[in-house]
Amino acid sequence: MIRRCVRRCVGLDGGCCPGSGHAAWLVIAMALMVAGAAATAWAGETTAKAPVEVAAPGDTGRDAEKTEVKKSNEVAVKGDTLTVTGTMESKASGVSILDYQMLRHLSGGNGDLNELLLVLPDIQPDDSWRSAKTAGEILPVNISISGGKAYQNNFSVDGISNNSLLDPGSERHQVVNDVPGHPQEIFLDSDLVEEVAVYDSNVPARFGDFSGGVVDAKTVKAGIKPKGKVYYRTTRSQWTHFFQWEGEEDDEASLTPPSSDDEAIEDPRFEKHIYGGSLSMPLGDTLGALGSVNEVRSTISKRHFKGWKDEKRHLRNIMTKLSWDPDYLNSFELSLFHSPYEEERFLSDIKNSDYTIKGGGDRIQGQWNRGLGFGALEVTGGFRKSVNEREAPKDLRQWAATASKPWGADAESAYSKEGGHGDITKTQESFTTRADLSEVSFEGWGGRHTLSTGISYDLTKGTFDRKESTMIYTDPVTSDTVISPGNSYDCEDNEQYFSMRKVYDADDSSAVVNALSLYGQDEMVCGRVTLRPGLRVAANDFMDNLDVAPRMSASWDSFGDGRTVFTSGFNRYHSATFITYKLREAKRPYRTEVRKPYQDMVFSGSDPSGTLGGFWWPVSDAGNNVETFSTLKTPYADEFQIGVDQRFVGGTLGYKYVRRKGRDQFARTYGAIQPDGLRYYTMTNDGFYDHKSHRVAWGRSFGAHRLNLNVTYQDTDSSNGSYDGEIGDDRVWYGDEVIYRAELPKSTFNKPWMANVTAVVSLPARMTLTTIARYRGSYTKVESTGKTKEVPDDQGQINPLTGEKVSEEIPVYGERDRPSSVVVDCKLRWKFPLWGQSVFTSTLEVNNLFNKKVLADGKNYELGRQFWLGGEVSF
Repeated sequence: MIRRCVRRCVGLDGGCCPGSGHAAWLVIAMALMVAGAAATAWAGETTAKAPVEVAAPGDTGRDAEKTEVKKSNEVAVKGDTLTVTGTMESKASGVSILDYQMLRHLSGGNGDLNELLLVLPDIQPDDSWRSAKTAGEILPVNISISGGKAYQNNFSVDGISNNSLLDPGSERHQVVNDVPGHPQEIFLDSDLVEEVAVYDSNVPARFGDFSGGVVDAKTVKAGIKPKGKVYYRTTRSQWTHFFQWEGEEDDEASLTPPSSDDEAIEDPRFEKHIYGGSLSMPLGDTLGALGSVNEVRSTISKRHFKGWKDEKRHLRNIMTKLSWDPDYLNSFELSLFHSPYEEERFLSDIKNSDYTIKGGGDRIQGQWNRGLGFGALEVTGGFRKSVNEREAPKDLRQWAATASKPWGADAESAYSKEGGHGDITKTQESFTTRADLSEVSFEGWGGRHTLSTGISYDLTKGTFDRKESTMIYTDPVTSDTVISPGNSYDCEDNEQYFSMRKVYDADDSSAVVNALSLYGQDEMVCGRVTLRPGLRVAANDFMDNLDVAPRMSASWDSFGDGRTVFTSGFNRYHSATFITYKLREAKRPYRTEVRKPYQDMVFSGSDPSGTLGGFWWPVSDAGNNVETFSTLKTPYADEFQIGVDQRFVGGTLGYKYVRRKGRDQFARTYGAIQPDGLRYYTMTNDGFYDHKSHRVAWGRSFGAHRLNLNVTYQDTDSSNGSYDGEIGDDRVWYGDEVIYRAELPKSTFNKPWMANVTAVVSLPARMTLTTIARYRGSYTKVESTGKTKEVPDDQGQINPLTGEKVSEEIPVYGERDRPSSVVVDCKLRWKFPLWGQSVFTSTLEVNNLFNKKVLADGKNYELGRQFWLGGEVSF
């Protein structure tokens, strides 16, 4: 009975999760941890009387006194109570700041920075975040800022861009002629971040190449004292509650069982392990060094034929940094990052289909800060290289399921498939240098002016390489008389042969883009009014556009004491130029070949003339035709902002209205269906989006505690969800029309009501409790109903071999309402002094504390209650 009560408490009764009974002991572990902490506090004598300092990889040694005090305050122990400090500011002026202490309180999950930013206003995750379908994945969640798409943000690390220009909007793993990308080049662990500033409106002229938002991360510096730590955290499917689809009474289509392609039909099986360490050491009076290693590993078990097979994910973050302050006017930093990412995958129910996806990259960068008599100079330079790569079997063969090739029957398929899509390597190499002059102040022209200006140059090279041709063999024909002398690769003698194949020829291309930008900005204070006019000018030799982006913001301190400050702004932002466009210009489309037996014989060779019987010969069917991108305009967004910050109840209450109009956005335009059954497309500037949001935020400290809350109402109207649709351009039914999947209305990143409450509470016995409550209002989403419907005859595709129309059934899409939800996460930290300055910290994280049932994408639910356990020793 006790066991049943515990299982009910953690939401695992009913057998919804394999091995779910093991989760019960986690509740007991939590109780023991609290009890142990209370016992330690009661003992009294075991508690350190002096402040105990927890080392962390982030002590800014060059600002020694200031930073050391800041760090120690966050964990100072006086008696049994920890003093909670940390900054989470969300100002109407357009910037939100999370400092080192607050990042430590918020840290959890996979440890990526993007997830921590979701507590800020008008930042939304994509629909896959916390979906059971992606429970074992470890890559950073894609986020939208101020209505922009995930690839329209500017991510920077210590002043150097972290944006990938290699197809950053693509998440396609099973595309023959491409590799999935990600908006970021390296996936920085949040433990390496000293402070992050998020600009969602009124972005200074210093930043460019975005039309969403800016995420400006500053990494930790080497300290002046020897410090370090080691840590470990873990979770798994046995500690996670999953919800299964049960249908909805008011939605007939929802009663259709989920398809194996798009929906989860069994509880996921996975394990995640996060571990690492860091060490900060002085190398002299003015020189410090820092080294940090972080590993994230995940094992995911998936159905394969009639059994289970493991996939793996692995992310490594290695950072080394030297900080040198030779005098009070100069400071130097040199940083090296090694951040490879790897996925071991397979194609479901396809034999010999194991493949590897590689991403991430390396970078070396340096920075020199010089104090001048009239201002401050910052010079930054760096080289970085990232990769998107696939290693896979060279060809894919779709045999008919026969006695000699029976494995397709295990997957209840008429075909026995084997192989893969071949090797592809895409690389991005970038050299960046920039100089910024700031804090140049003078009096005159009716007020006090603070000028800043800068120039930056970027040289980026991208490459695409398929070293071997890849064949996709389809349309097997069974025959007990056919033979292929000396060839068993695409023909099984006296059984079957392939009559069609798509050929992706060996191919390589490269592109080089030079980009130059300049900016200037003046912050002018005239009494209670502050004006900040700015201008940014950018150009590159790819699109040959001169992009002029005016920036203007103003604020009025109505009482002159900072209690009530009104802000407003008019700004223009230009998006980045993706080098993937230029690579696609040079990419060769696939070609289709067919063959028929000649005197019961087929051959593996090709005959371009089509005169030799039994050989492969070409037909008119070919890959999609992509027009050039170089003549397009640079996408941009115009912004209007108005807001007010008001001191209220001991904190700052802010309201802000933001309106964005994105124009000249990249989009596909489709032509009419051609005689071969395909529809060709061109890239245009016909895309657009309109975004408006109302945001209210408030926060303050209550003694040893901290509380922040924000509410956002937003509405985004977008013409397209990405700069291109899915390769292959699948067609679907929507309403009474057959359209291409890319033309469906977009609902990702478009939830109207969002609210966050973040509380960091100091508890007795050296414990802190971080609680995050997230509210999501109801909304309507367009998605698959799980049904299929036949394509009308006048829109059917044509078989190029026979010239006959192909009978085809395609998915049916419709609208489905998503109800509102409230999900609460909490994190309990307990610090226990060991010896000297050493401290042990144990953590227990509980996501979705109340086990709320929330729909994610399709018929997949978000994860139910999930536990993470962790421990850390700092010294």
